Amino acid sequence: MSVPLFSGMEFSRDDLYVGETVDVTAVQYKKGKRLDRTSYVWSCSSDEAELSGGKSGVFYDSDKSDPSCRIKLPKTPGRYTITLSATYNVSGKIGNSSKTEELKGNTTVTYTTAPTICNVVIKKVFDVKAQ
Repeated sequence: MSVPLFSGMEFSRDDLYVGETVDVTAVQYKKGKRLDRTSYVWSCSSDEAELSGGKSGVFYDSDKSDPSCRIKLPKTPGRYTITLSATYNVSGKIGNSSKTEELKGNTTVTYTTAPTICNVVIKKVFDVKAQ
């Protein structure tokens, strides 16, 4: 068994402007194995942002697609953080560990494992421009 490993988080366009709706995807560079129930929770540091379309309750071994959601960007220009919190239920046992990696594009990913669960938290800092 193994947990998915991520290379970053990507928006559907490079320049982000206030009020626009864009897609964001957490990109896996290595798929996980022997994982069952999975939940994905997306959040943004701005109360003005509206998030939709993220899957939850996925059976990972049947759907190994990259987690994604749609975000309506804040109405106020500035710097924000989007976060994906993923919880994978492991078929078997893995050890306890915690590791944080700095990725390109103002992104960090933290992997935390316990005997039958793995939590992955990916955070990306992004700028929203005035139109």
